[in-house]
Amino acid sequence: MPGLVCLATAAAIAIAPLQSADTPTPAQYNECWQEVGPFASQDRAWAMWRQARGEGYSVSNGVVPCWSGGSRGYCFRVFYAC
Repeated sequence: MPGLVCLATAAAIAIAPLQSADTPTPAQYNECWQEVGPFASQDRAWAMWRQARGEGYSVSNGVVPCWSGGSRGYCFRVFYAC
């Protein structure tokens, strides 16, 4: 069962297939989510959070500080059906 990943772009939140190394474990199939970000500013993260919610995605309660690949910023989670 291939998983999905949410990718944030300047224009939209898109869904794309996961890489094989990112394949979720069986325990994760019941809760599918993807962290979106990091965004350089809280304002940008909130704007993307509002956009994702406006496009019908279930999103986390807010944005949080996060680190990814050496980049620090703000992230949020998008939840979707597995």
